[in-house]
Amino acid sequence: MPRLANLVTFTLTGRCMMHKQGTAERHPWSLKWLFSIEMWERFGFYLMLGLLTLFLMDTKGGFGYSEDLASEIYGTFLALCYVTPFFGAMLAERIFGFRKTVLLGAVLMMIGYFLLATVTSVTFFLGLGLIVLGNGLFKPNISAMLGKFYEDGSKLVDSGYKIFYMGINIAGLFCNFIAAFLRHNYGWDFAFAGAGVGMGLSTIIILLVYKRLAPIDALVEEQKKQPRDPNEVGFAFMGKWVLPPMVLLGGGGYYLFGLTWAVLLAFIPILVFYFFLWASAKKEEKGPLGALLILLVVAMPFFTLYGLNGAALNYWARDNTDRQMNSEVINWTMNTFQFAEEVDSESPYFEIQSKITPLPAKGEKVRLLSTELFQSVNPFFIITLIPLIELLMGFLRRRKRAPSTPVQMGIGLIFAAFGMLVMFFATKAGVSPEGTIFKVSPWWLVSTYFFLTAAECFVSPVGLTLVRQMSPKRFTAVMMGGFFIISIAIGVKLAGVASGLWNTIDHDTLFMGLMVYALFFAGLVFSLSKWLNKYIPQTSE
Repeated sequence: MPRLANLVTFTLTGRCMMHKQGTAERHPWSLKWLFSIEMWERFGFYLMLGLLTLFLMDTKGGFGYSEDLASEIYGTFLALCYVTPFFGAMLAERIFGFRKTVLLGAVLMMIGYFLLATVTSVTFFLGLGLIVLGNGLFKPNISAMLGKFYEDGSKLVDSGYKIFYMGINIAGLFCNFIAAFLRHNYGWDFAFAGAGVGMGLSTIIILLVYKRLAPIDALVEEQKKQPRDPNEVGFAFMGKWVLPPMVLLGGGGYYLFGLTWAVLLAFIPILVFYFFLWASAKKEEKGPLGALLILLVVAMPFFTLYGLNGAALNYWARDNTDRQMNSEVINWTMNTFQFAEEVDSESPYFEIQSKITPLPAKGEKVRLLSTELFQSVNPFFIITLIPLIELLMGFLRRRKRAPSTPVQMGIGLIFAAFGMLVMFFATKAGVSPEGTIFKVSPWWLVSTYFFLTAAECFVSPVGLTLVRQMSPKRFTAVMMGGFFIISIAIGVKLAGVASGLWNTIDHDTLFMGLMVYALFFAGLVFSLSKWLNKYIPQTSE
């Protein structure tokens, strides 16, 4: 209960502490400022992400792309957002320092969002490129800055990062309501500009505390003076041996096969690099390094299924979910705050009719829940589930019955697979015996998000912890990049690939295939759990 109470107290007051043996150990002053910086940055990012594929496919104010092309762009954009942090972290640690790198990243992202608001093709894709670069500079370093304000061995580090993580999801919960309001009342341009305003607030907060964050860069300057391990694999090595083949394979793949193959081929040099990193490691490093690489691969399917949120599951919410509002409370809320869209019987929404609500009479208008509002279901469940799961895991740890980290990851993948099973049954529920397709209840989608969020609680938080615990010190930065690239970037790119099959294969086949994909890796991690546990440091509670 103390952890839950700390979380609630911090959210309300900005103060949090841990009492131990009659003393109060406080979180650093920087937590509430970095919390605010990250919250507003994620507000802008998730607002934009919830709109991205919807805008790309919109035939009136958007580009009118197919689901296939929108998925390709979405998957590629997200993948690049998780490749660039590896290089952004090295730039901060070795060249610019954390403050300048984070500020530059914030400014680039803000400019990128406002370029999206022009809704013209050239500036739109230029904006996406700036967001990719800015995210790479901002994302890894804001988290690293928080960790550096804690003393070595502090018991509050983990709870500090959980509070930080909660800020991300508070932003994710509310940003989609703002997106819906701006889109329906003012248009796509104002909606994307809303993301720029969120990023602008984040940038202003950075400037307000810029001088107070100076001790962080003082630590970096001290590190620069330290002699480097001659066997260290770092920025120069990556720039010489990894980036050139990535560019060649990516460019060749784009010219010969298209965007998706360009990205997938560009990942090959990275995977080869990590294989040789393991093969050339010292004898005592091979076991932990090999186990960590396997765990990073095992986490990848979760991020694939999680990445469906902005693509395939967004398409399902738009086309296959009954979004008519039957509840008086929901109707009042949506009408009062203008979060709903108004359509008549001629709307494309009714090309697939509902099993639940009738087709409106000609000339009659009905209000629909905005598609992007379903993007808020996941952060809602994160905010409500994480404290409960923390209580459960604490209870099990005190009785020494807590599952090991590999088993937790396997459990998470099973939850993710259940999410796909729900969608499989949702597709079956939407087909009549005669083969007619109908819209189905939104509770199918909400249930899927519940299982995917439960999976997130077991898989996502352990990635960075495992890297810190299992990496040889000379490889920590490189392996942190491995988490972003192997687990997340490749995972979300595969989400784009899977979503690109939306019009190619039956939806029930797609979701069943994704379920089997998650279960295969769950079985793999369960079968290797005893061996993997040998290399995971055991911490005492």
